[in-house]
This record gives sequence, structure tokens and C-alpha cells, in this order.
Amino acid sequence: MNIKKQRQLHSREDDGIFSNTTALEKGLTHYYFGDGKGKTTALIGLLIRALGHNLKPLLIQFLKRHTIDNTKNGFFMGEINFLKSHMEIKQFGSGKFVTPDTAKQKQEIASARLGLEFAATQIMSEKYDVVALDEVVNAISMNLISIDDLVKTIKNKPDHVEIICTGMLKYKKLVDIADYVVGFNCINHPYKKGILARKGIEY
Repeated sequence: MNIKKQRQLHSREDDGIFSNTTALEKGLTHYYFGDGKGKTTALIGLLIRALGHNLKPLLIQFLKRHTIDNTKNGFFMGEINFLKSHMEIKQFGSGKFVTPDTAKQKQEIASARLGLEFAATQIMSEKYDVVALDEVVNAISMNLISIDDLVKTIKNKPDHVEIICTGMLKYKKLVDIADYVVGFNCINHPYKKGILARKGIEY
């Protein structure tokens, strides 16, 4: 019996939730892009919803690293602090703010490529119902990884796996293969008023 069928037979009666929730029959692809706030927030909301239905999600983050306090090699992220005890999370980032110049560093390139290789392996493993690739599009725009490699990974995914990709730029190659394509446009932002990122809201 394969992993998908094993999970389809699993019930949540032991958790007090009398449901016959099963793995996804058809997994689709989401692409969230734009300069507006909310891409990762939407991704996190979908992962929590999946957990509520007994689906098994995996969060893979590029260019990010969570630490218990804000340091030069990472930042405290409220959502990761909460989710890490409920689901598997893997981060591929140095923890430093990445710019087009620093993106040329071998460490950043190696980390991003390792992240995409890890993502492809886990997607094909069929262990997960939902695989979220947070900031993967930004890794592409900084030339850390190839958009063609990401497209190949998405096209080769098992039928029941749902994939979510986020990042700022809009790429036609991703628009063409994604089932959900959502643009997040910034109209107003508190930063324009000099209000910096706030604990519990932006991080």
C-alpha cells in the first residue's frame, strides 16, 4: 500500500475529530506574486487550513532563517515559532538580508540550489499533501536558481500534491502552469509613514 492510500485510510477519531478526511485527490499549483504585503501570510493560512483537515504540509523557505532572537544571522518569525511544533519546516537561507550583490556569494547560491533539490525530492516522495515554496521566486529573480528547474519540479509532481510558490516578480512560465495566479499589489503601506515592521503583524 502506498503512502497516499495509507493516509486515506487514517481517521482522526483519536483526536476527538470524527472525520474521514483524506489526502487530496487532485493537487493544484498556486503562484502568489507582487510587491504587496500578504503573500507569505496567505501561504501560512493555507497551511493551517490543511493541518485542520488532517493533510500533511511541508513548508520550505528560501532566503529566510528563523532564530529565537533577532541576530545578524536570522530573525524571529512569529509564524515559524508557532508552526514548528505542528508541521515540518525547512529553511534554506543564511539569515542575512540578501541583495543582488550579496546573492553572488557562493553560500547563498549553494543554499538556494540545495533548497530546490530538497523540494523536488520531498515532492516526489509523496509523503506530503501540500508543499509550500516560500520566496522561491525571489531566489529565481536573484539568479540563485533556475526558473526552468522550478517549472520542471512542478510539472513532474505527483497528481495529489498541492504546491504554493511565492515571490515578488511575475514570470510567464509560472503563470502558464499555475492554477491559482494571484497578484498582491501595494496601494498603501505604513512604511511610507515611517512605521517600521511590527511584532506580531509583519513578523
